[in-house]
Amino acid sequence: MHIDELVKFGLSEKEAMVYVALLELEVATVHEIAQAAKINRSSAYVVLDSLQKWGLVSVSAGTPKKCYVAASPDKLLRLAEKAEQERTNAKQEVLAILPDLKSLYKGIKQKPRIQIFTGKKDSSRHLKIH
Repeated sequence: MHIDELVKFGLSEKEAMVYVALLELEVATVHEIAQAAKINRSSAYVVLDSLQKWGLVSVSAGTPKKCYVAASPDKLLRLAEKAEQERTNAKQEVLAILPDLKSLYKGIKQKPRIQIFTGKKDSSRHLKIH
């Protein structure tokens, strides 16, 4: 469910599977998450750590065992908006330096000329670059 869309967003397939599983479980241990996401437990630790870096998962406080909680899906929208703003800023920065970069660009002074020779003596083609 929605794994492909989350992958397009930027999550790995396993990250998407774990995030969706944790949304359904609400609060869960690594073992429960791994079972629900259908991945092995050792992979689940790595994926959960990655999702914590995204800000999509946190550790639940006040439970005897270490349990994880998924962040609200609204966090995905905020991450997408932040990424969009960063791309806009990057584009504006490139546009600002573009005139200077174009003044440095001279193009290729001498373009390569390619000739292909074929003949009866040798049936293979020969490539000559000047």
